[in-house]
Amino acid sequence: MENQLTERFSERFRSLGEDPDKEFIRSEIFDRVVRQFVNEQSLTPVELSQLVQIAADQQGRWDCEWSFSPSSNPNLDAHKEASQYKKLWMVLAESLVNVTPQIKETMIKQRDLLGLKYCLKRRVEQTQHNRVATLVNVTIYKIARALFLLGFTAVGEKLYAISLYPRGTIGRTT
Repeated sequence: MENQLTERFSERFRSLGEDPDKEFIRSEIFDRVVRQFVNEQSLTPVELSQLVQIAADQQGRWDCEWSFSPSSNPNLDAHKEASQYKKLWMVLAESLVNVTPQIKETMIKQRDLLGLKYCLKRRVEQTQHNRVATLVNVTIYKIARALFLLGFTAVGEKLYAISLYPRGTIGRTT
């Protein structure tokens, strides 16, 4: 079933002149393809779930791009795309929750973890050859986690941002 949906989406993306295998897909293209499917036929819950996953994945990718952009020259395009994908995710997720309400919390956690996955991957790639930076980031993260557990969430959040985002990026300053 997933392969059928994937193939159908790939065909639609190609018909719009887009490469469906790109890492970043513009939200307006994704929205257009989703609307075509919705207008033509009702999607099964499995297909709808896959669309929710695609929207969450793209939101995570674009949000990571925004968070790692320099504060002095923020990637406003990435911010816009992440915001649009968040809206798309919410609409699709709401439709899926109407069919299967018990999955709401799981979907939210999956979306948040996808975003974190891309940020962690990017940070690891940036510091993989610098063992000192890696050690410092891990130590700061562990301190941040302990502060969260103790109820010092504001300080924990700030330290968490320091451990995840490089100095001078949007993620570090927000």
